[in-house]
Amino acid sequence: IHQFSGYGEEKHMPGFLNAIRNHSKIDLPCTVEDSQIASGMCHMANISHQTGKAVTPADIVRKIRRNSLQSETWRRMLEHLVVNKVDLNINMVTLGASLPFDPAAEKFTGPLAEQANTYLKQDYRSHWAIPEIS
Repeated sequence: IHQFSGYGEEKHMPGFLNAIRNHSKIDLPCTVEDSQIASGMCHMANISHQTGKAVTPADIVRKIRRNSLQSETWRRMLEHLVVNKVDLNINMVTLGASLPFDPAAEKFTGPLAEQANTYLKQDYRSHWAIPEIS
């Protein structure tokens, strides 16, 4: 596992808590907007995975062959799996669904939108519910 140094987890949480205590944005490791975008991208990737399907490596190659960035990423992932002795003949790979997103509405669009949008908000216990605003 590659260890990254710098302004990582060991400084992120203390900086966040100091910003709250001091009522000051200066202690934040990044802007609130950047944090929202970064966490949103992670959630969107997880939703893509949840709405994707198990496929063979050959299926993935066929699907991404015209996209050089995706193809290079897949090549590196295969190297990683080989090094870690993951046999794709035994363990299927999930190909995440392609999910168009409308940032203004904060909703997925397209053929899998109904399924994908169910992951955007969970059912909260009544005392933690977030009210709907029209």
